[in-house]
Amino acid sequence: MVIEILILLKNTCLFGDLLGSKVHKINVGKRSGNVYLYNKSIMIDAGMNPSRVLDGLKEFIKPEDLKIIILTHCHFDHFLAASRIKEKTGAKIYIHEDDSEYIETGDNVATAAIFFGQEAPKIKPDSLLSNSDEIQDLKVIHTPGHTEGSICLYDGEILFTGDTVFSNGRTGRTDLIGGDKNNLKHSLKKLSKLDVDKIYPGHGEISSGKSLKKAVERLK
Repeated sequence: MVIEILILLKNTCLFGDLLGSKVHKINVGKRSGNVYLYNKSIMIDAGMNPSRVLDGLKEFIKPEDLKIIILTHCHFDHFLAASRIKEKTGAKIYIHEDDSEYIETGDNVATAAIFFGQEAPKIKPDSLLSNSDEIQDLKVIHTPGHTEGSICLYDGEILFTGDTVFSNGRTGRTDLIGGDKNNLKHSLKKLSKLDVDKIYPGHGEISSGKSLKKAVERLK
């Protein structure tokens, strides 16, 4: 009976509240990049389906309580829903300065929209980020390699990695516009020096900080 109750709680927002969780993963489907809610006020990436993201958001907060949408990079599957979510919540959109041009101009190739058979929307960011910027408890770490303006977000314990590194040490591709394998190696070495408990990647499952060291080994 106890086990059944715990399983039930785990599948509701109540479980996260009981544990004092500061991160909630929003269910957005397989094609979209992962979307996370941090400290009940910051969204990490926006995914592709605004209706689904907004519905998931309402399980944890009121839409108007969302203040910031941070995009980890300029790819279509991570930012498509951003404008609609901003419209419904009033949240501001942040992205690194080196990736901003591609979403502002709606570049179908640089944003990878072409691979989804769709047109990239033009999005005007509210704020441009650079390395070491701080947003609440999150520190911006510029991690070029997957794109020029890829970033990770670190709060001293957990790391949002976008498409820089995934679970099991896999990394984002470097053969698209802005990608560079040497830059990615440098970025991973920088990240591997951090004390990270868990990583929250842009695709796939949440994993331990050991994934960072595995990624470095893979790219040697």
